[in-house]
Amino acid sequence: MQGQVKFDYELRDGLPWQGFGVAIKHAPANKDYRLIVDFGNGGIDFGIFSTNSLGSAGLEFDSTSALGRKQIADFLPPGQDVRNIRCVQILLGDKPVLEARF
Repeated sequence: MQGQVKFDYELRDGLPWQGFGVAIKHAPANKDYRLIVDFGNGGIDFGIFSTNSLGSAGLEFDSTSALGRKQIADFLPPGQDVRNIRCVQILLGDKPVLEARF
C-alpha cells in the first residue's frame, strides 16, 4: 500500500485559502478507511473513504468545497489551519495502516 498527503495554504485575493487531501493506492479493494488528522492535541476524525475495485481512493478538502471536496473549516480545531497538521493516519478498522508525521 502507498499513500500521499498534500496540503496547501495561500492567500487568494487577500483571503486565506487551504487545501488538504490524501490518496492511497495498492490497498485492498472495496474497503472502508478512516482518516485521522492530529494537530498536536489528539486526532480528529476527518471521515471515511472507500477504495475502488483497484485499491485506490482519496479524500479532499478545501476552503471552498469546490469540485466535490469537503469544506475544511468543518473539521479544523479552533485557531488551527493546515499548517498545524502534525500527523495523518489512515485506519482500516481500528488499525493504522499508513501514517505520516510532519
